[in-house]
Parts: sequence; C-alpha cells; structure tokens
Amino acid sequence: MSTPIQKLQDAITHLDNNFPFLTTRVLNIGTPQLSDAVSTMAVGAPHGKIELLANPQFIAANTVEHIAAVLAHEALHVLRNDIAAIRNPKFPDHETANIAADCIINDQLRRAGME
Repeated sequence: MSTPIQKLQDAITHLDNNFPFLTTRVLNIGTPQLSDAVSTMAVGAPHGKIELLANPQFIAANTVEHIAAVLAHEALHVLRNDIAAIRNPKFPDHETANIAADCIINDQLRRAGME
C-alpha cells in the first residue's frame, strides 16, 4: 500500500503522461502539504506564498487518476488567479465565488478529457 506522498507523486506522473501542460502548473505550486485542515485539496496563500494542501484520508480513499484531476483542478485555480479574485471585495460571498470558479474549472477539465 502506498503512502499519501507516493500516491501524490504517482498522480503527478499520471498527469505528466497524459496532460503534460498541467504537470508544469502543478509542479510550480510546490510540494503538497498533508493537512487535516481541508477535506480534499485546496490552494491558498495564507502567508503570501501559494500553498497546496492535501488531506491524507482523501488521498488514501481515491484513485491516482482522481487525485491527478484534483491536482489539475487546484493548479487551474492558481493559473486563473482565482485566489485573488475570490478575495476581491466585489465578491463578498467567497464560498459562492469559489463554487463558480470550481464549475468553470471542472468544465474545462472535462472538455480536456479528464474525469
């Protein structure tokens, strides 16, 4: 049985073999930090630097392919600058703004052939 870190590395390899453009974006974020502070995965910049958090139980419970899709999803939040946009005072309901961004990203990933 693989560790969460090994499974994350396998997911990055899966991305590299199937969606190399997204691999670069994921690697640019840096090493995912295992954390129970999120239920799945999330990107944020709590200290002014982009961080990728990954829940170890979520990693353990999902396939490498699904983890790769979630990594790509989080990388697209960074690429689209959603972190700054969601913090914009024009969007006082941050949760709704994040859900809207999630819908757009998920649509993009599906059209690219990722499930």
